[in-house]
Amino acid sequence: MDRHLARVADLLAKPPQTLTVTEQQTLARFNHDVASALPIGTSEAHRVVQEAVAEYLKERASESIERIASTKHRVKQRIIGALREIL
Repeated sequence: MDRHLARVADLLAKPPQTLTVTEQQTLARFNHDVASALPIGTSEAHRVVQEAVAEYLKERASESIERIASTKHRVKQRIIGALREIL
């Protein structure tokens, strides 16, 4: 699971025009999963959550296990703050 999420984070960092068809399909599934998990339907909120998830995954990949919980909490708070600003 973590390997798949790390792959998604890498794909989100790539310019969209450089993605292969398979990579585009992977991101489309990720986008669908994020959108279906949100209790809201705005595309701006979806984009913010998607970016936050990608940032979290990049941070998590480079951090020690002890810092993962702290990072998770901090990123959740940033997502909540961003959603409050949008909505």
